[in-house]
Amino acid sequence: MLRAGGRAPDGPLPDGTRLFDAFRGPHWTLLAAGPETRAPALPVRTVGVPAHESYGTGLLLIRPDGHVGWAGGTASGLREYARRLGVLGQGLSQDLAEELS
Repeated sequence: MLRAGGRAPDGPLPDGTRLFDAFRGPHWTLLAAGPETRAPALPVRTVGVPAHESYGTGLLLIRPDGHVGWAGGTASGLREYARRLGVLGQGLSQDLAEELS
């Protein structure tokens, strides 16, 4: 699995588009890699992909510059990272906060 700081590789998506197309723009992208990976509800673009040689399985939060900001096998730690960087904004609902903890 990729680690934080690495460049997120390109790859095909099931709909025929490319990962770089999903990452392109001034937004964060949550990549859920693998059929068993559950992506939490976040106010970011979310893309689900099958397990991939470059990504392995798990969750990866891709920064607007196309690099991996956060990576993990589960969402544990994602909330704190996203909050620290302002990705989630100021307020999280209690339900979302519990889901991400």
